[in-house]
Amino acid sequence: MYTCTQLLQALKGGQCDAPLSAVYTAEGLDQTRARVVRVAQALADQGSPFSALVSAVERRLGKRLSAADLKNLYTLYDHLALPAEVIL
Repeated sequence: MYTCTQLLQALKGGQCDAPLSAVYTAEGLDQTRARVVRVAQALADQGSPFSALVSAVERRLGKRLSAADLKNLYTLYDHLALPAEVIL
């Protein structure tokens, strides 16, 4: 298990929004890394429905989605299997 402080030291000065007392497991970090990779792959495929969904949501909100926004949107789309039409 890793604390946020240990992760920050490993990243050499990166920032962490989590409380410093938070504890991370290697398994949890691997799951998060895998999710980030899936989101990045979905965004990279310009013809994918998820990429089109991101564009539509950004237009409706009038702003670029943050990494946290993208993660939440991807959870709705992929994990909960909600179609883009329902999310919009």
